[in-house]
Amino acid sequence: MNFGSQLYVGAAASVGYYYFLSNNFAIGGDAILGYNLSVGKKPLVTVPITFGVVYQPYIGKFEFPFMLNVGFATVSCQQLMYFPALAMKASAGAYYRWSETWSFGLSAHAYWIPLWYTNKDYNDNGLFASVDLGVRYHF
Repeated sequence: MNFGSQLYVGAAASVGYYYFLSNNFAIGGDAILGYNLSVGKKPLVTVPITFGVVYQPYIGKFEFPFMLNVGFATVSCQQLMYFPALAMKASAGAYYRWSETWSFGLSAHAYWIPLWYTNKDYNDNGLFASVDLGVRYHF
């Protein structure tokens, strides 16, 4: 979100597991692999691993998950790697429960991955946004 015209739209893949403590509240985590190309054709790769909470209300067969997560990330660009970086994520979605074990829908995510150095002149904040079409399997 804060890269202006320096990055092209990228792609991401994620996997997560959340355990429901009640009908509406769950805890768990996920790992994401994000990939973008800069205008100079150099790859930016982010790998945030986060843990957090979910509040998920229901209306009929529709589920609305709201998540807040915190964790760490690896950021790699132009043969430079930053690890560990703080990673924070907020998400909201709408899913349709197709069957007892499957649901599908849309989610929107906002990520913050700051890069903090001892020399504060080099500090930076990576703000990322994504929208995805998701399929969820329910145990």
